Amino acid sequence: MGQNERLIGFFDAQGKVEHILKDLSGLTLRVSVAHSGKWMYSELDDYSILFYGRLFNAEELKTQYQITAFSEGELLLKVFIYDERKGLKKVDGSFLCLIRYENHIHIIRDRHGTGPQLYYTAKEFCTAQTDLNMLTTFKPEPDYKSLVTFLQYGYIPAPDTGLKGVKKLPAGYCLHYNGKQLEERNLFPHEDFVVEPFRGTIEEAVEEYKRLHTQSIKRRIGDAGKVGILLSGGFDSGGNIYKLREIFNGEINGFSVGFQDNPWTEVPLAELLANRYNASFESYIIKGDELSELPNLVQKMGDPFQEGGLMVNYCAMRMASKYNLPVILGGDANDQFFGTAIKELAMKYFIDHYHLDIPVGLAQRLTRTIHSDKLFRIHFHLEKIRNILKPDSFGFSYHGMKALINRNHHQYLSMPLFAVAHSKFNTFDELFSLRSYDMDIQQIINQIILFKASQMASLWNQNIAFPYADLDIFNFLKTLPRSYKCHGTPEEIVKGKGVAKFLHKKYLKTKLPVEITSRKKQGGFAPLPLFFKDIEQLNAIHSLINNSGITEGFINKLEVDKLFMDYKRFVDNENIWFWQRQVKAFQLFNLLVLAVWWEVQIINKESALRL
Repeated sequence: MGQNERLIGFFDAQGKVEHILKDLSGLTLRVSVAHSGKWMYSELDDYSILFYGRLFNAEELKTQYQITAFSEGELLLKVFIYDERKGLKKVDGSFLCLIRYENHIHIIRDRHGTGPQLYYTAKEFCTAQTDLNMLTTFKPEPDYKSLVTFLQYGYIPAPDTGLKGVKKLPAGYCLHYNGKQLEERNLFPHEDFVVEPFRGTIEEAVEEYKRLHTQSIKRRIGDAGKVGILLSGGFDSGGNIYKLREIFNGEINGFSVGFQDNPWTEVPLAELLANRYNASFESYIIKGDELSELPNLVQKMGDPFQEGGLMVNYCAMRMASKYNLPVILGGDANDQFFGTAIKELAMKYFIDHYHLDIPVGLAQRLTRTIHSDKLFRIHFHLEKIRNILKPDSFGFSYHGMKALINRNHHQYLSMPLFAVAHSKFNTFDELFSLRSYDMDIQQIINQIILFKASQMASLWNQNIAFPYADLDIFNFLKTLPRSYKCHGTPEEIVKGKGVAKFLHKKYLKTKLPVEITSRKKQGGFAPLPLFFKDIEQLNAIHSLINNSGITEGFINKLEVDKLFMDYKRFVDNENIWFWQRQVKAFQLFNLLVLAVWWEVQIINKESALRL
């Protein structure tokens, strides 16, 4: 973690935060908490705030509440004083803040968790998981239930963490301490997601969406003289650079990341966008040896975390860090705001509607094998459909986990991952809404997509912003009929005739190059087998995992040996389906991340295992 974000403190019986012995900033401020860097402190009457981050709608808040403020922290404090939680719902930004008054403490994360993460126990809190080891009351112990979840899903859903007795604050939540106990409060519950529907035409919706997108980019670039932008070959980054160039005459620096020997590379299309909109362009091609940087990524992410785009974000931010850019725009999360996996969602609807879950479940079990490419494809799709209200499980299956972990940890396999807001639906639109809130927003956007992108930006001290995550866009999209976001009847969608991101594409269809708008989506997935293609590196990873602490009572070393042996049998077989090779590589990646995390957090080695 960049030193600028670090914050450490203790709760005590009086509801205050006691000063830690080591002040990371070297400064003594009137607020009794150790912090460093760009934290801003403000106070008003009996209230005080410690604020890190930025607000995107500060001027609108000042106008709405008719207030003045000398800093964004002071502004947020005044909004909280005047309107408390209702006011916090109206704040659009990327931040973490601590508000204190009387015997109360409120620690608040922004709506999508793009600011610093917060880890806490009953007595202390910090923004870097490794700083827990500085606290004399804390002794790191693995939470095996959470680690089982990570091996299956690639992340640990908040509020759980990989450490026993430690929680992390979910995005859009407030942690309230009243002097006696802690309470988590969701500032953006499911009830707020169900609102009065938009009743205008699709043309009127396009015009409003265009206005909001323009406003969002203006909010995020401010008075910057130059702007960075992440580019791929799609509608999302294309929409950002098109709109940015329409309203901004300054220097634009475009960045794109590709993969070596990838037939679906989007770098040429990213360069096309840069040329079309008069932006400089730089690309980086991932070769696989970037795994040597993994300890830095693992330490920054805090909990064990592995997602296909993590290394992409890391390399993009490393590339951009040379340019001293005031802000970088990313197109991340727009897919999820409009709704993902629409074909599988429609299939799930018909399976439930016609009471076919039992025969489909039987077919799923019968196709559970890695020895047949066709059967694997069937099983892969059936598992995705049946578990559409759960996160994607590209890691180890239930049966794979039974073989991988020692028997005394099997009890954690039957425990539920998390509770969804609702699970019953009568119509396809209701099912779409359920997945949109519970999966696309609460899990994929808040805990995976925007979290890892913002954390990698922070690692390289870059200021990244996501125009499609704007609060006003978010509030507008949730009012739209499902057909404006995901066009087509359930029958049409099952047949592949549905249109995802319908409104977004209608807005940009005539604005972007035809090479972008006429292209069927093919890429967007990081080919993880690239990292395990070199046999010497693969053997080094195998040895690293076997010699790590995870094989001392948790992971079965013989099963690890079997996994690597099986992987080597088809590492160079391009005839095997992409997703079969991807899942096997995902499993190895999860084990590698867990081994490195164990050394950092449990054994507390400063320089983690190196390849």
